[in-house]
Amino acid sequence: MKDLGELKYFLGLEILRSKEGIILNQRKYALELIEKSGLGGAKPSMTPLEQNRKYTSVEYDEQFEKIEDELLQDKSIFQRLIGRLIYLTHTRLDITFAVHTLSQFMQRPKKSHLEAAFRVVRYIKKNPGQGIFLSATKYRSMVVTASEIVWLQGLFAELKITIEGPAKMLCDSKAALQIVANPVFHERTKHIEIDCHFIREKIQNGSIQTEYVRSEDQIADIMTKALGIQQHEHLVSKLGFKDVFQPPT
Repeated sequence: MKDLGELKYFLGLEILRSKEGIILNQRKYALELIEKSGLGGAKPSMTPLEQNRKYTSVEYDEQFEKIEDELLQDKSIFQRLIGRLIYLTHTRLDITFAVHTLSQFMQRPKKSHLEAAFRVVRYIKKNPGQGIFLSATKYRSMVVTASEIVWLQGLFAELKITIEGPAKMLCDSKAALQIVANPVFHERTKHIEIDCHFIREKIQNGSIQTEYVRSEDQIADIMTKALGIQQHEHLVSKLGFKDVFQPPT
């Protein structure tokens, strides 16, 4: 057995690492798919499927719609294309629904089905290098917060100030909460340093209690990012601000 170092490319899957996390993409595979489909010079599509477009089977057309839509002479063209698109869904979750919808017509594909599949390929052409970003950012933020909480708890203890119950820590990332709550889940998060996992120990010994909060109710966002008018006003209302100079309504 020979150690070849960190995995960078495997069966069309590219793995890129950084301090922020891991990026999985299939750019090379996507570009080859575009080229093999003969769509190298085609205009990119903004969405995988046309909105409100109904795709039907041949049997349905014959019984209900009476739509004139030619069957493909060589259905293997459509089948191969869908097979390649299915493999691409490993990192392109944004095309999953479109590919699943079209895969229902593998046995007797029509011309409209092939055109829809080509649209998916043109959509991929818009961002062929797009992939999944496995970020440790939320979890790291929780670790930093937990460290501050532990320090404050120690400070209050020295000052003889009694704190009842665990400190409550709110997080809007369900993935991060799963990491700290379920040890079995960590087999898929080995890219996070082991020393970060001390937060689980603090939860288990009752120092900290985690709780999920919806992103739209995450008050901290008003201090960390630019928001739209509605979201900004919504979070401001939760801060409990009062304007004594504003006439009562």
